[in-house]
Amino acid sequence: MNFFYTLFKLNIVDYNFDLSSEEIKQVERLNSGKFGLLEGLARYFYNLLKSLVFLQFNCCKHTNKVVFFAGSKNQFIPLEKLNKKIDETKFIYHGSYSDYKFFSNAEFFSYFISLFFLPIYIYRYLKTSSSYQRKMMRCRFDRYIHTYGLFCLYGFSFKGSRTKYVFFSNDHTVWTRVANSVCRLNGIETVYIQHANVSKTFPKLEFDYAFLDGEYSESVYERQKYTKVYKVGCLRFEGEISLTKPEDKLNTILCFNRLDSEEFIVSLCGKILEKVGLQIVGFRLHPADRRVHLAKKLESMGLKNETKGSSISSLSKYKFCFAGNSSVFLDASIAGCKSISYEGWFGTEDYYSFKKNGIVNVFCDLNLLLSYLGQIDDSSIEVSSIYNSVDPELICCQYPSERIMKVLKL
Repeated sequence: MNFFYTLFKLNIVDYNFDLSSEEIKQVERLNSGKFGLLEGLARYFYNLLKSLVFLQFNCCKHTNKVVFFAGSKNQFIPLEKLNKKIDETKFIYHGSYSDYKFFSNAEFFSYFISLFFLPIYIYRYLKTSSSYQRKMMRCRFDRYIHTYGLFCLYGFSFKGSRTKYVFFSNDHTVWTRVANSVCRLNGIETVYIQHANVSKTFPKLEFDYAFLDGEYSESVYERQKYTKVYKVGCLRFEGEISLTKPEDKLNTILCFNRLDSEEFIVSLCGKILEKVGLQIVGFRLHPADRRVHLAKKLESMGLKNETKGSSISSLSKYKFCFAGNSSVFLDASIAGCKSISYEGWFGTEDYYSFKKNGIVNVFCDLNLLLSYLGQIDDSSIEVSSIYNSVDPELICCQYPSERIMKVLKL
């Protein structure tokens, strides 16, 4: 009786935080939701049929000590780094990440069961006062009604389970929010791992443990009183960030996008080379930049091509990241590379608030910047980052995964 009462009382609007949030407006950003309930019904039957075709009938009790939930490749990456170091683990795939994976979950049952809760769904719809959320409940009927089926599915899978920890790297989709709730109801401790940068639009942390990238994330996230928060650094970049000492790093890497002209790029690189002399200078073109001839020209000038590979790996080898107004400064901050620019290239608008937050040092003109590069010494380079920082008691562990395992005693 208690279980069915809980189902009746489920706040399906909150469980679908990403869809319900009028700040995120996810559906509008996807240029979707124009066909209302017709679209929602079509999506429901499409997902039901897809789960049938891919034999998603894997309904079983979870007995592994540690269970990981992954709904996308980006969510999978940090969790897999932990998975490689822990015994008795299991991955549960959901949402788009389970597409085309045979027997990967039991979502055929959760979609099918959901339809039996249609009367409760209609009641919830009529009780919802927000016109925006009612619109979402129509055009994303599949996701909202799926909440009931997921609650039943996860309730069966985790009831009486000997699982100790369930890990998530998402906090705002229905799969993770329902699973987190069910696990906590069953006395299983839940763990959140950050998989991307965050903003104030994200929901309050409601996990037993939350392992965050650093000071910025800690300042942005609200949390429940029971949530234990630790700063461990960026787990997703473990193994990519160079542990090179500041005095051993290469000098400057210049990062360009497709809007930067060839003439500007060649001229700027030449001026940097004149200033730093024999010290190694690298360059990184935008991954979508197809100007192969430009890359070869820069290489012939003596610059090291860092375009291939991850930006984090490349940036962590350098002291300075020099670019225009770019999101690459976030990666540079995480990688412990000091960001610099000048007003003529950076522009007047601080789109990402990097200048405001002190992530990038913007000089009045190029000459001042070049003078700075010529005078700076290794001891004055600050490599810490508000996006990638660690609690003092965990610095003894070299990697984020080891810090997490130390806290959880895994």
